[in-house]
Amino acid sequence: APPAPASFVLRLQTDAPVNGGVVDISVVRSWAPIGVDHFHALVTAGFYDDAAFFRVFPGYFAQFGISGVPAENTKWSAPIMDDPATTTNAAGTLVYATEIDQKTKLPLVNTRNTQLFVNLVDNQWLDAQGYAPFAHVVEDGMDVARKMFNTTLNQTRQTRLKENGDDWLKEEYPNITYVVT
Repeated sequence: APPAPASFVLRLQTDAPVNGGVVDISVVRSWAPIGVDHFHALVTAGFYDDAAFFRVFPGYFAQFGISGVPAENTKWSAPIMDDPATTTNAAGTLVYATEIDQKTKLPLVNTRNTQLFVNLVDNQWLDAQGYAPFAHVVEDGMDVARKMFNTTLNQTRQTRLKENGDDWLKEEYPNITYVVT
């Protein structure tokens, strides 16, 4: 895939009941070029359409990025290389989630693929762990992000979502917040 533009604004239309559910995200390629190029490819392919915010911890982060279509999760499962963290994990920044080492509880290297989270507060302590922000939510979008339905799918339930898709998720969590497009 060709490199993403140097910067662009992505509009996430969610079904959150605040500000029309709109979350505008300003993406800055120089902050994390590998991550931005991958994100741009995912967005262009429609990967995040109908993706749920499946882990929302008020006062911490809102996570999304598992497709409701199991075949899409398989297609995009290959991890990408990490970018160095050049920007702090301030409130409103968008970051890739990583796999966590179960012994040390620290992020594993080069395990980013499709899952993202919005920092709902300043989480600068994530900088030293290598989480590299690549975008930030614009203005009113943070009101939407902070009003996402509060749900936290553990690892087992995330695997079930990857395997069973949106039909299973909507049955289990009928109030969950989704990215519409």
